[in-house]
Amino acid sequence: MSLRRPRAPGRGAGGERTLASSARSLQFRAAGVALPRIDNLARHTYSLRFAQQTPLRPDGSGCGADAFERISVELVRDDGGLAGSAIAYFPRELEPPPDFVEAAAALGSDFLEQICERALSLDGFVSQSINDALDAGVSQAFVVEEFRIHEDGPSAPALRAMFAKALMRNLPRCIDAVFIRADAAELPFWRATIGARLVDGMIVASADAKLPDDLPPPGPRKRRASRGGPRLVN
Repeated sequence: MSLRRPRAPGRGAGGERTLASSARSLQFRAAGVALPRIDNLARHTYSLRFAQQTPLRPDGSGCGADAFERISVELVRDDGGLAGSAIAYFPRELEPPPDFVEAAAALGSDFLEQICERALSLDGFVSQSINDALDAGVSQAFVVEEFRIHEDGPSAPALRAMFAKALMRNLPRCIDAVFIRADAAELPFWRATIGARLVDGMIVASADAKLPDDLPPPGPRKRRASRGGPRLVN
């Protein structure tokens, strides 16, 4: 993936600022993002289902009432069952910029508030210290507030890794720094799946990083896995 510099937001016919985030919304679809198939005992296939919350004016343009746009993602089995879910936010490009720390606190998200306070500039762009730590040309933030797998059993670890890589490949842009709400103890998983690093106590990855092809190695097992266990199939 080549790194592209973000375009400066233009202005609409009425002089209002057109939001760069509106271009991002074109990346999302209600359903049908194909994922690699994972073979388990039920031999399910999976897809991603997106929902993006964007406040609108009566003319259909973006509304400046909210400082963030919210995206919910579901990992759905072919039988309609919910295998995983995630919630993410990204700051909206507004003029003048809102107080993102205050807006995050109003949402009740201490993690989002922490990212805005420690990793973003006052106008909502990623700080130079994060750029330097990632050694990447990131400028905007993509904050994963929640990431869950709703299935247990032998397929759960592989599903978790597949879901993490699918989020990175389908949501952020190459100019995004992706912040993950997770304990530092989970860093090995996020490093193996999306190339994340621990920067100032925050797990963060560059969306432009090349993702590893293989799943993270499984942890110690008490018994040998059967031949019918989970494996990722391209």
